[in-house]
Amino acid sequence: MPVGDVIHESGLLIDGPNGPLLKPDKGGTWLLEPSRRISKLVGNKVHIEAVRSGFSELAVKRIWRHGAKRPILSRGLIELSIVVACVVLGYALWIAGYFL
Repeated sequence: MPVGDVIHESGLLIDGPNGPLLKPDKGGTWLLEPSRRISKLVGNKVHIEAVRSGFSELAVKRIWRHGAKRPILSRGLIELSIVVACVVLGYALWIAGYFL
């Protein structure tokens, strides 16, 4: 499985010596990047969507407790609001320039 592939896994999230570890149901171990949202879930069975960033390392996109509803990915909302603001500002300046 090459680096950059999206991975969907479920398993037990434990605290390891180099950061949080995911022990998948299928066996093996994944090292996850440390973050506050991940550290809150240590000791629970979780589901993750992640991108492989190394041999046994994952960059987590979404993580949620087993049995909980899958969270909506909110990444991109800030970028979208910036684009909308720029378009609105552009139209406003174009209209103001037309009347001046």
